[in-house]
Amino acid sequence: TGIVPPRVLFRLDPKYPELARSVRREGAVVIEAEIATDGSLRSARVVSSPLGFGLEQSALDAIRAWRFAPARFGDRPVSVYYRWNVLFSLR
Repeated sequence: TGIVPPRVLFRLDPKYPELARSVRREGAVVIEAEIATDGSLRSARVVSSPLGFGLEQSALDAIRAWRFAPARFGDRPVSVYYRWNVLFSLR
């Protein structure tokens, strides 16, 4: 559609909650976020089935700390919704 997706400029890995680690809970948390025309994160929410044990909150906290270059349509920055899979693996 001619839209260049947003680019992550700074990424913080999520912390693996100790409770989730102790019960060996693994999986992916899918986060949907709106990235504004200035690259700021306007909103973020979990859109996957819950894994529990604090994994969803840890994924949200990490994404909220990320910094972005905004999506672009031609020379113009545009606001977009974007999805990420935040993986939690004990391997």
